[in-house]
Amino acid sequence: MLNQTQSLNVLINQKIDLRWLLIAKGAVFNDSNQQIQYLPGTQVELLHNIDQWVKTPNDKWLFWLSGVAETEKSTIARTVSSRFKEQGILGASFFFRRGEQERGNAKLLFSTLAKQLGDTIPQLTPNIQHAIRNDPEISARELEEQFQKLILEPLDALNPARSTSTILIVIDALDEYSQDDDIHDILGLLPHLQESCSMQFRFLLTSRPDLPMKLGLQGATDDHQHLIIHEIPNSVMEHDIKLYLNYKLLWMQQERGLPADWPGDKTINTLVKRTIPSFISTTTLFRFEQFELFYSVLDVPARSDEPVQILHLSFQDFLLDKEQKEYLFWIDESLVHKKLATQYLKVMQDPKYGLQKNICNLQNKITPKFNIDKDTLSHCLPSELEFNDQENIRNLFDIVAFSPDGQLLAFSSDDHTVKLWDHRTGELLQTLKGHSDWVGSINFSPDSQLLASASFDDSIKVWDTRTGELCHTFWGGVDGIYSVTFVSDDRLSGSSENNTVKIWDLYTGELREVYGLTAAE
Repeated sequence: MLNQTQSLNVLINQKIDLRWLLIAKGAVFNDSNQQIQYLPGTQVELLHNIDQWVKTPNDKWLFWLSGVAETEKSTIARTVSSRFKEQGILGASFFFRRGEQERGNAKLLFSTLAKQLGDTIPQLTPNIQHAIRNDPEISARELEEQFQKLILEPLDALNPARSTSTILIVIDALDEYSQDDDIHDILGLLPHLQESCSMQFRFLLTSRPDLPMKLGLQGATDDHQHLIIHEIPNSVMEHDIKLYLNYKLLWMQQERGLPADWPGDKTINTLVKRTIPSFISTTTLFRFEQFELFYSVLDVPARSDEPVQILHLSFQDFLLDKEQKEYLFWIDESLVHKKLATQYLKVMQDPKYGLQKNICNLQNKITPKFNIDKDTLSHCLPSELEFNDQENIRNLFDIVAFSPDGQLLAFSSDDHTVKLWDHRTGELLQTLKGHSDWVGSINFSPDSQLLASASFDDSIKVWDTRTGELCHTFWGGVDGIYSVTFVSDDRLSGSSENNTVKIWDLYTGELREVYGLTAAE
């Protein structure tokens, strides 16, 4: 009984620790909404080549599958992932997608891969757990540090005897991540797994044949295999497209009770010729015939509170292409963003349905949001203006502020910290720790060099935004401080729960002025 209890406690601790890893939603091959895979009998030679590459000992560690837009690279990657998942060879996968917050950059690449590797290789979990315990914020670190601490070092800590097991990692559409330097870094880090004595790793990467990918793999010519999809002979694509059309059209014929000779060989041959060599044109054609207009290119969810998404980024490229201005469906991206922002401000300013002071009519007007029950919030806050907090075993952000120079974004959280981000790249720069209660207000100095945070622990703290160093602490001396403002370059004001406003000298810490306000004021 004691051993069972200890084993259970270890398992629970592991699960709790692994939950600290930030994971990109939808990035794993079987998490995506679009689970399109190739039919049996299509892409036979290509899939056979990949199969042989994975299973051949001491073969090249990387298989780069490149192709221009609409060559179904992601479909191949999902098909391969599914096949090797069934065989117990797939270790992890990551499917990038431009325009999505978590899948549109590489910040969560290695933490997402590490979580999957821990599930695939159970003996790896305690080592990943150890890395998380040493640094709970490891998911927010630089790519190299994440790779080192979450993947490479845990693997190195396994049994040093070389295993004959092969582990496949699939990374799809790496080119859809726009940071060229990071692409180069990622391609430079992956080969280090070949030095691990515990496993034999194979990487399948897909992308467009862009320059950053070519430059990143320049020094690995002898270590990777390269196949260009759009150079596959048309005869192969013709066979696959015809097989796909026959399968789908037969399904439609049976479902709709159409004549046995519908649509006929002549029609099928015409469709094949018009869609070669783009397989995605064939799948889009079928979706168009099967659903309503635009369902062939848009993913329209059943629930009204979920967003409509584009099925393939080539449609987005078409809609935003400035060379298509004369077409009916061309979208001026900057103009649309401006209209959306204007309409959103109108909704917020609406005298009846917009935002109001103390919108929930609370007795305590400065109650933190997380202390208000959800029923009250949903009743009082218009759904158009409701911010849906995403809980990923991480703490909720409550207050946000932009620096005057437009470089930084600051969030205060109910975990008593303030986080500073580079709002252009999304990189977490600093986590400011020191408050012992909820941080209710944050404010940047006019020159963006300082950040002030006011907390219900009755203190105001001033931080250096470049280093994260705590510069000053000012105490209210009464109840919690809920608002802070830089009055000038050298003065700071704080408002307390007892309607008191105090002004301090920012550099000497001297209390200069105190104002008592009535409730009406």
